[in-house]
Amino acid sequence: RVVDVPEDEDLLNIATWEEKGTKQWCKYDLPGPGDFMALVNPRAARDMTSCSAACGDITSDRRYHPKGVAKAFYTAHHAVDPGETRRYVQQLADKSRKNALPPPLMYKGRFYQGGEDLRKEYP
Repeated sequence: RVVDVPEDEDLLNIATWEEKGTKQWCKYDLPGPGDFMALVNPRAARDMTSCSAACGDITSDRRYHPKGVAKAFYTAHHAVDPGETRRYVQQLADKSRKNALPPPLMYKGRFYQGGEDLRKEYP
């Protein structure tokens, strides 16, 4: 029964496999709402390439990702507080209107436009 599946990631995996998908939701979560402080912090570098708050990578793993995992700011996991979520969405919208948002990928305290840019520094 669907109501017996305890976690949303588990349910996503089950649904994917039911549709003949072959992938599994990664054990690394996407950033939570608080991680978006890296994008909306007013002290961010003017060139929008350096992070100054909430700059950590997703935790490392000895086997697959020993140097940590980049954060991709496309969605947020665990956005369960409507007030907090609303504030971040408003701040992101304001910065977007002003063309003041850094690129969406962050790794080792720097922002990157996409995977190609990131791989140039970290092959």
